[in-house]
Order: sequence, then C-alpha cells, then structure tokens
Amino acid sequence: MNELPPDSPRLRAILAHLDKQIADTETVATYLRLQRHAVLAAISRAELRAVPRPVISAPKRPPAAPVASPAAARRPASSSNAPWKHRGSR
Repeated sequence: MNELPPDSPRLRAILAHLDKQIADTETVATYLRLQRHAVLAAISRAELRAVPRPVISAPKRPPAAPVASPAAARRPASSSNAPWKHRGSR
C-alpha cells in the first residue's frame, strides 16, 4: 500500500481488517490441510485394496522315489543270471 491514511482510527480499521483476513486464511489453510490429509489416507487405503496379493503356498516336495515291492526285491540283479538265457551265449 503506497498511501496510508494519516489518522489512527482509520489505520486501526485497516489493521483489524488485515488481521481478520489473516485469521480467515489460516482457518481455511488448516481446513484444507486436514482435508488433504484425509484424501491421502483414502488414496493409500484404495491402493492397498487394488494391489493383488500373491498367494503363498507350501513349497512343493520332489516326487518320492518308487518303493520296490517284495517281488521286485527277489528278482535277480544281473541279467546274466536270468534262467531263460543260455550260459554260453555271452
């Protein structure tokens, strides 16, 4: 403001008006900060719900080795001892 009135009553009126504007602006700023915080919290909640969570399953076990039957245990280990082979055909 380039030109201020010289008398004290008008200067006090201007000062009161400026103080009120500052107070109103601070109130609005506080309200806007609260609203901003609420919106950020809502965004965080929405984004957490939107992210697909991986399904955690138990680790897969390798297939078990086949268990030999009692009949398989009685079979000869070497094919050279097989009764249907002739001994002289090696």
